[in-house]
Amino acid sequence: TTHAFMGFDLNKEILEQLGADPKELDESLATTVLKASQRIFQGKSYHQLNMALKHLIVTGNVCVKRDEERASITAYGIERYVAKRDGDGRVIDAIIKEQVYYNALPDDIKNILGRDKTTYTRSTQPLDMYTRIKRLDIKSYNDIPMFETSVQIDGVDLGKDFEGLYTEHRLPYIFATWNLVSGENYGRSHIEDYAGGLAKISALSESLALYGVESLHVTNLVGSASAGSIEDLANADMGEFVRADPNEVMAYETGSTQKIQYIRAEIQAEFTTLAPAFLYRANVRSGDRITAFEIQQQINEVESAMG
Repeated sequence: TTHAFMGFDLNKEILEQLGADPKELDESLATTVLKASQRIFQGKSYHQLNMALKHLIVTGNVCVKRDEERASITAYGIERYVAKRDGDGRVIDAIIKEQVYYNALPDDIKNILGRDKTTYTRSTQPLDMYTRIKRLDIKSYNDIPMFETSVQIDGVDLGKDFEGLYTEHRLPYIFATWNLVSGENYGRSHIEDYAGGLAKISALSESLALYGVESLHVTNLVGSASAGSIEDLANADMGEFVRADPNEVMAYETGSTQKIQYIRAEIQAEFTTLAPAFLYRANVRSGDRITAFEIQQQINEVESAMG
């Protein structure tokens, strides 16, 4: 909110080669950063990046695919891919699973599948498509790792025409993690650090909901010596007069208001402990100057803690 999420840092050698006026160069670079930042709102990219952040917070893993032709981004959760990393945490092999429909495929892919087209056309079931991203033993001319991508649909390898060769920084797939422990293939989530508190809130909330429903159950007790008719009491309409002794009839409820308040206080106490960890603060006061200062303080805290 106070800094651009990207920027250009030109060293002295590049500035000397450009030979441009520093002021004009800064303005040009700032315009380029602004245009690049606005591209995040094209297509479905903004929504997908929000989903990517949620995957990282909850599961600690996400794969982000950058499609340059459509200027869009797609986020894959951990249930959609597998990955293998080396000791430094860099991905060396990964497979992404997607589902496609035969009628939506290009004609050249339909021809490669080479099966009974009638069976595919009549079927409403999607086909499994697997994309493999593998790091090669070879490297580019400037010693940058190379990656190869290949595609398989319904068990059929689409062949060389659908393979890709990329340097590491041009690879359209980014396998991001929240916290990655050396030697592990998958990252650990932000949720994992607070699993105990979240589990407690979940258990208390469920129990409170069940207890609240049960506490609304009312049973009418009628004394055994009452001369009134229980059937008349049960079938009486609103405002109807029924002969009975009020001292012999009473409503019985199982719930306890005091207990409900106690459980709510326990949930609120745990919530207050967890709230800062998830950047939630609901105690900002409504004074103009105070609010502006406190919001700026929160922004600085977030940027310092979360980057």
